[in-house]
Parts: sequence; C-alpha cells; structure tokens
Amino acid sequence: MLFHKARIEGLALAFKNYDLNPKINYSFLNGLGYASSTFYSDIFFIIPALLSLIGFTTSQSYIAFIFLLTFATFYISYYSRVIIDPTSSTNRRNSIIFSIFYTLAANRLIDVYFHAAIGQTLAFVFYPLVLSGIYNIIYKDESKWYLLTIGMTCLLLSHVISTLLMVLLIASTENATCVSP
Repeated sequence: MLFHKARIEGLALAFKNYDLNPKINYSFLNGLGYASSTFYSDIFFIIPALLSLIGFTTSQSYIAFIFLLTFATFYISYYSRVIIDPTSSTNRRNSIIFSIFYTLAANRLIDVYFHAAIGQTLAFVFYPLVLSGIYNIIYKDESKWYLLTIGMTCLLLSHVISTLLMVLLIASTENATCVSP
C-alpha cells in the first residue's frame, strides 16, 4: 500500500509543479526518485492524485480510489452482462446478481484489502468488458468489437500480466465459430 500511496503523492506533486507526464516519481527513495511510471501506467492514478491536490490526504485519496474502483467493477460487470443478452426478461436481475457476486469475489477482495494490488484490482474492473467483447465477436454481433478494444486497452494500462493471460485466452478461441455480418 505504501508503494501506491507514494505513487499518488508523487503524481500529485508533479501536477502541482505543472509536470503532466512525470517519468521520475520523487516521493520514492527519500526524494531521489524512482522511475515507476516507466513500469506502471499512471493514467488511473490521475484520479487520486487530483483528489490529493484539492485537499484530500493521500490515505483519503487512496480510499476514495478503491471505492471508485469497486463501483466501476460493479457497473462494468453489470453492463457487460446486460449486453450479452439484452432481450431477456430476466437479464437485469441476473446481471445484478452476477455483478454483486463478481464485485464481492474472494480473489478480488483479497487483492484489494490484503495485498493492496491496485494493478490486479484495476484488471478486475476490465475483465468482464474483455470477456463480453470476445463473446459478442464470436457468438453475437461482430460490430461490438469496440468492447474488446476498450477492455484490452484498459487492461494493458492497468496490469500487463493480466493482459498476457487474456491474449492467451483470445488465442485459444481461434477455432471458435464467428457470426457472419
């Protein structure tokens, strides 16, 4: 958790000094800095950094960020489930149930509260979008390719290993039958 709080502090400090794309985070190593931005994307950390700039403490910004990620996980998983079968009469109820179970999944909660693994927590936000995109391309409507594109882009910006695993999953669907336009 200290690593992520230092990332938030460093990004907020960079923004305060009008550096909108910092490569060195000076909150690390007693002010000497660390090039964490070259290894981990800071795009999602803009939200807590801006909260820090408007007066929230780093801890409050971190907690608000976790809350926003939890809400985003619920909403995106709900939306991803709804668009798989929008005509079903029980779709909304099933989508809410799915979203509750997905958002409260043990693995996700362990990543959030015990490991403080923000990258994996962010990946949990975008898994349903990627899977919905894959499903739509193969079985439903190829014109919804943008779901896969947005999901994979956000996944790449949040957690590289999860992106690699999704690429392997997509590659394993090579023999699946696609719908014709």
